[in-house]
Amino acid sequence: MFSIDFLTISLTELNNEAANALFTATSNPFVGLFIGILTTALIQSSSTISAMVVVLVASGNLSLAQAVPVIMGANIGTTLTSTLVAFGYILKKKTFRKALSAGVLHDIFNISTVIILLPLEVYFGILSHLSAWLTHWFIWDEPVDLGEIGLNGFFLRSLSYELYSYLSWPLLALATGILLMIGSIKILSSLAYKSLITPNFKKVRKHILIFPSALLPMVFSSRPLYNPAQ
Repeated sequence: MFSIDFLTISLTELNNEAANALFTATSNPFVGLFIGILTTALIQSSSTISAMVVVLVASGNLSLAQAVPVIMGANIGTTLTSTLVAFGYILKKKTFRKALSAGVLHDIFNISTVIILLPLEVYFGILSHLSAWLTHWFIWDEPVDLGEIGLNGFFLRSLSYELYSYLSWPLLALATGILLMIGSIKILSSLAYKSLITPNFKKVRKHILIFPSALLPMVFSSRPLYNPAQ
Protein backbone atom coordinates (compact mmCIF):
# COMPACT_ATOMS: atom_id res chain seq x y z
CA MET A 1 0.00 0.00 0.00
CA PHE A 2 2.87 2.37 0.78
CA SER A 3 4.61 1.66 -2.54
CA ILE A 4 1.41 2.35 -4.49
CA ASP A 5 0.78 5.58 -2.57
CA PHE A 6 4.37 6.73 -3.03
CA LEU A 7 4.23 5.91 -6.74
CA THR A 8 1.02 7.94 -7.02
CA ILE A 9 2.74 11.00 -5.55
CA SER A 10 5.78 10.51 -7.79
CA LEU A 11 3.65 10.34 -10.93
CA THR A 12 1.59 13.33 -9.83
CA GLU A 13 4.74 15.43 -9.38
CA LEU A 14 6.35 14.15 -12.58
CA ASN A 15 5.82 16.53 -15.48
CA ASN A 16 8.09 16.07 -18.46
CA GLU A 17 7.66 15.78 -22.21
CA ALA A 18 8.40 12.03 -22.39
CA ALA A 19 5.73 11.16 -19.81
CA ASN A 20 3.18 13.48 -21.40
CA ALA A 21 3.88 11.99 -24.84
CA LEU A 22 3.40 8.48 -23.45
CA PHE A 23 0.12 9.41 -21.76
CA THR A 24 -1.10 11.14 -24.94
CA ALA A 25 -0.25 8.07 -27.03
CA THR A 26 -2.59 5.92 -24.94
CA SER A 27 -5.53 7.97 -26.22
CA ASN A 28 -5.38 5.57 -29.17
CA PRO A 29 -6.76 2.27 -27.78
CA PHE A 30 -4.62 0.12 -30.07
CA VAL A 31 -1.45 1.96 -29.03
CA GLY A 32 -2.46 1.47 -25.40
CA LEU A 33 -3.02 -2.23 -26.08
CA PHE A 34 0.48 -2.67 -27.51
CA ILE A 35 2.03 -0.62 -24.69
CA GLY A 36 0.46 -3.05 -22.22
CA ILE A 37 1.70 -6.06 -24.21
CA LEU A 38 5.24 -4.69 -24.59
CA THR A 39 5.76 -3.56 -21.00
CA THR A 40 4.38 -6.80 -19.57
CA ALA A 41 6.52 -8.90 -21.92
CA LEU A 42 9.61 -6.94 -20.86
CA ILE A 43 9.24 -7.22 -17.09
CA GLN A 44 7.14 -10.44 -17.05
CA SER A 45 4.73 -9.15 -14.43
CA SER A 46 1.17 -8.26 -15.35
CA SER A 47 0.50 -7.49 -11.67
CA THR A 48 3.10 -4.71 -11.73
CA ILE A 49 1.70 -3.20 -14.94
CA SER A 50 -1.86 -3.39 -13.63
CA ALA A 51 -0.82 -1.72 -10.37
CA MET A 52 0.99 1.03 -12.28
CA VAL A 53 -2.10 1.64 -14.41
CA VAL A 54 -4.18 1.98 -11.25
CA VAL A 55 -1.67 4.48 -9.91
CA LEU A 56 -1.72 6.45 -13.18
CA VAL A 57 -5.51 6.67 -13.10
CA ALA A 58 -5.46 7.66 -9.42
CA SER A 59 -2.89 10.41 -10.09
CA GLY A 60 -5.00 11.82 -12.93
CA ASN A 61 -2.39 11.21 -15.63
CA LEU A 62 -4.50 8.54 -17.31
CA SER A 63 -8.24 8.33 -17.86
CA LEU A 64 -10.27 5.23 -17.15
CA ALA A 65 -11.03 4.75 -20.87
CA GLN A 66 -7.30 4.91 -21.65
CA ALA A 67 -6.50 2.40 -18.90
CA VAL A 68 -8.77 -0.37 -20.25
CA PRO A 69 -6.69 -1.21 -23.39
CA VAL A 70 -3.46 -1.14 -21.37
CA ILE A 71 -4.91 -3.63 -18.87
CA MET A 72 -6.02 -5.83 -21.77
CA GLY A 73 -2.53 -5.64 -23.25
CA ALA A 74 -1.07 -6.67 -19.90
CA ASN A 75 -3.33 -9.75 -19.91
CA ILE A 76 -2.00 -10.71 -23.36
CA GLY A 77 1.62 -9.97 -22.43
CA THR A 78 1.47 -12.24 -19.41
CA THR A 79 0.68 -15.21 -21.67
CA LEU A 80 4.26 -15.06 -22.89
CA THR A 81 5.38 -16.40 -19.52
CA SER A 82 3.42 -19.64 -19.86
CA THR A 83 4.72 -20.12 -23.41
CA LEU A 84 8.32 -19.63 -22.26
CA VAL A 85 7.81 -22.20 -19.49
CA ALA A 86 6.47 -24.65 -22.09
CA PHE A 87 9.65 -24.28 -24.16
CA GLY A 88 11.58 -25.60 -21.18
CA TYR A 89 10.30 -29.07 -22.17
CA ILE A 90 11.33 -28.79 -25.84
CA LEU A 91 13.71 -31.75 -25.60
CA LYS A 92 10.87 -34.07 -24.52
CA LYS A 93 8.49 -34.34 -27.45
CA LYS A 94 5.38 -35.68 -25.70
CA THR A 95 5.77 -33.49 -22.63
CA PHE A 96 6.50 -30.42 -24.79
CA ARG A 97 3.31 -30.98 -26.79
CA LYS A 98 1.20 -31.07 -23.63
CA ALA A 99 2.96 -28.09 -22.05
CA LEU A 100 2.69 -25.98 -25.21
CA SER A 101 -1.00 -26.84 -25.52
CA ALA A 102 -1.59 -25.52 -22.01
CA GLY A 103 0.41 -22.37 -22.78
CA VAL A 104 -1.42 -21.74 -26.05
CA LEU A 105 -4.73 -22.24 -24.23
CA HIS A 106 -3.83 -19.29 -22.03
CA ASP A 107 -2.98 -17.24 -25.15
CA ILE A 108 -6.23 -18.12 -26.90
CA PHE A 109 -8.36 -17.24 -23.88
CA ASN A 110 -6.85 -13.78 -23.32
CA ILE A 111 -6.63 -12.90 -27.02
CA SER A 112 -10.24 -13.99 -27.61
CA THR A 113 -11.36 -11.88 -24.65
CA VAL A 114 -9.62 -8.82 -26.10
CA ILE A 115 -11.06 -9.44 -29.58
CA ILE A 116 -14.58 -9.50 -28.13
CA LEU A 117 -14.37 -6.80 -25.45
CA LEU A 118 -12.02 -4.21 -26.97
CA PRO A 119 -14.39 -3.19 -29.83
CA LEU A 120 -17.25 -2.96 -27.32
CA GLU A 121 -15.12 -0.70 -25.12
CA VAL A 122 -13.94 1.48 -28.02
CA TYR A 123 -17.41 2.09 -29.49
CA PHE A 124 -19.65 1.89 -26.41
CA GLY A 125 -17.32 2.21 -23.38
CA ILE A 126 -18.92 -0.82 -21.74
CA LEU A 127 -16.06 -1.77 -19.43
CA SER A 128 -15.18 1.77 -18.30
CA HIS A 129 -18.83 2.68 -17.68
CA LEU A 130 -19.50 -0.60 -15.87
CA SER A 131 -16.45 -0.23 -13.62
CA ALA A 132 -17.38 3.38 -12.85
CA TRP A 133 -20.94 2.28 -11.99
CA LEU A 134 -19.71 -0.52 -9.72
CA THR A 135 -17.38 1.91 -7.94
CA HIS A 136 -20.34 3.90 -6.61
CA TRP A 137 -21.36 0.88 -4.52
CA PHE A 138 -18.04 0.91 -2.64
CA ILE A 139 -17.43 4.63 -2.14
CA TRP A 140 -19.36 6.94 0.19
CA ASP A 141 -20.91 10.03 -1.37
CA GLU A 142 -20.08 12.05 1.73
CA PRO A 143 -16.58 12.27 3.27
CA VAL A 144 -16.05 10.13 6.34
CA ASP A 145 -14.26 11.54 9.38
CA LEU A 146 -11.41 9.16 10.19
CA GLY A 147 -10.02 11.30 13.00
CA GLU A 148 -6.29 11.02 13.49
CA ILE A 149 -6.04 7.95 11.26
CA GLY A 150 -6.67 9.75 7.97
CA LEU A 151 -3.77 11.86 6.71
CA ASN A 152 -4.66 13.56 3.42
CA GLY A 153 -6.86 10.62 2.47
CA PHE A 154 -4.36 7.86 3.30
CA PHE A 155 -2.69 6.97 6.57
CA LEU A 156 0.79 6.65 5.00
CA ARG A 157 0.59 9.82 2.93
CA SER A 158 2.81 11.83 5.31
CA LEU A 159 5.52 9.16 5.08
CA SER A 160 5.25 9.22 1.28
CA TYR A 161 5.72 12.98 1.19
CA GLU A 162 8.68 12.73 3.56
CA LEU A 163 10.43 10.15 1.37
CA TYR A 164 9.67 12.16 -1.77
CA SER A 165 11.15 15.33 -0.25
CA TYR A 166 14.26 13.36 0.76
CA LEU A 167 14.81 12.04 -2.78
CA SER A 168 13.98 15.48 -4.26
CA TRP A 169 14.50 14.33 -7.88
CA PRO A 170 11.20 13.30 -9.57
CA LEU A 171 12.73 10.60 -11.80
CA LEU A 172 14.60 9.07 -8.87
CA ALA A 173 11.39 9.05 -6.82
CA LEU A 174 9.55 7.39 -9.71
CA ALA A 175 12.22 4.69 -10.05
CA THR A 176 12.19 4.13 -6.29
CA GLY A 177 8.39 3.76 -6.30
CA ILE A 178 8.52 1.23 -9.13
CA LEU A 179 11.22 -0.81 -7.37
CA LEU A 180 9.28 -0.74 -4.10
CA MET A 181 6.12 -1.95 -5.83
CA ILE A 182 7.88 -4.72 -7.76
CA GLY A 183 9.64 -5.85 -4.59
CA SER A 184 6.44 -5.88 -2.54
CA ILE A 185 4.61 -7.88 -5.23
CA LYS A 186 7.47 -10.40 -5.39
CA ILE A 187 7.51 -10.77 -1.60
CA LEU A 188 3.74 -11.19 -1.50
CA SER A 189 3.77 -13.84 -4.24
CA SER A 190 6.64 -15.66 -2.53
CA LEU A 191 4.78 -15.72 0.79
CA ALA A 192 1.63 -16.97 -0.92
CA TYR A 193 3.62 -19.70 -2.67
CA LYS A 194 5.28 -20.84 0.57
CA SER A 195 1.92 -20.91 2.36
CA LEU A 196 -0.06 -22.81 -0.29
CA ILE A 197 2.43 -25.00 -2.17
CA THR A 198 4.97 -26.05 0.44
CA PRO A 199 4.23 -28.47 3.32
CA ASN A 200 2.88 -25.49 5.28
CA PHE A 201 -0.26 -25.91 3.18
CA LYS A 202 -1.23 -28.85 5.39
CA LYS A 203 -1.66 -26.41 8.28
CA VAL A 204 -3.77 -24.08 6.14
CA ARG A 205 -5.73 -27.01 4.70
CA LYS A 206 -6.99 -28.04 8.14
CA HIS A 207 -8.58 -24.62 8.60
CA ILE A 208 -9.99 -24.59 5.04
CA LEU A 209 -11.63 -27.99 5.50
CA ILE A 210 -13.46 -26.76 8.60
CA PHE A 211 -15.94 -24.82 6.47
CA PRO A 212 -17.21 -27.63 4.19
CA SER A 213 -17.20 -30.12 7.07
CA ALA A 214 -19.33 -27.74 9.12
CA LEU A 215 -21.65 -26.65 6.31
CA LEU A 216 -22.38 -29.97 4.61
CA PRO A 217 -24.21 -31.54 7.61
CA MET A 218 -26.33 -28.40 7.90
CA VAL A 219 -27.23 -28.50 4.20
CA PHE A 220 -28.10 -32.18 4.08
CA SER A 221 -29.92 -32.15 7.41
CA SER A 222 -32.35 -29.58 6.00
CA ARG A 223 -33.23 -31.86 3.05
CA PRO A 224 -35.28 -35.03 3.31
CA LEU A 225 -33.28 -38.15 2.51
CA TYR A 226 -34.06 -39.99 -0.72
CA ASN A 227 -36.19 -43.05 -0.11
CA PRO A 228 -36.05 -45.65 -2.93
CA ALA A 229 -39.39 -47.04 -1.78
CA GLN A 230 -41.06 -43.80 -2.76
